[in-house]
Amino acid sequence: FFFLPLLFKNAIQGSLDAASLGGASHPYALAESESEHVRLSSGEGWEMQRREKRRQRFRAPLLLLCCAAICQAMPLAQQSCVSKTVLLQSGGPQMPLLAFGTGTSWFRRDDRGNDDLLRTSVLQALQGGVRHLDCAEMYGTEADVGRALQSFLEEDDTISRSDIFVTSKAWDSIKAGSVTQAFEESLAKLQLDYLDLYLLHAPFIAKDGSGLGEADEDSDTYKLMLQAWREMEALVDEGRIRSLGV
Repeated sequence: FFFLPLLFKNAIQGSLDAASLGGASHPYALAESESEHVRLSSGEGWEMQRREKRRQRFRAPLLLLCCAAICQAMPLAQQSCVSKTVLLQSGGPQMPLLAFGTGTSWFRRDDRGNDDLLRTSVLQALQGGVRHLDCAEMYGTEADVGRALQSFLEEDDTISRSDIFVTSKAWDSIKAGSVTQAFEESLAKLQLDYLDLYLLHAPFIAKDGSGLGEADEDSDTYKLMLQAWREMEALVDEGRIRSLGV
């Protein structure tokens, strides 16, 4: 891959040169001085043109070869990135390093739901080999992700739930002191009975939600985070969460 740009440059330049070879615009056909014209009219000039023609025969096939190599290599490189995993310290399942984000463009804090574009995008990502879905309570998109995931599992009986790594995150529920309830709601929307990874969406949250809070042991933020983490640990003990994180 490091050499492909150079090969493309040489091949394309060669093709352009070939198009003008022998014509008035070709460098070897130009004579900036009478002595140069005499040299190109001699046997030496014709030999230079003959060697150039021989080189042109190889440049066009080389360009085609480069195109074919890229077409063959790109799916393999993509599949390689998608299939890479890492073992979490919790000893849980292997986590695919590449995840498909289900927030950002689809981020919403209302209940409008029924996002056809999101469901289609998630479904196409799964069909393309992605095996990690990155979700969150904050995104407000878990119901659509759940519909897409179930559609994928129904259409391909060679894939099971255990083949898909699903992550979600707690946020507003931390401030409300109801992480367990939020977790249950996320599972219901995703139509799952466990999560592979459940995260605190951010390590610090001000009680009023306006920004980052203090992390000392006497702060409200610390107490809320500690309570949330203990609730999440209890869910791990119940076998409903495979791994925890922040």
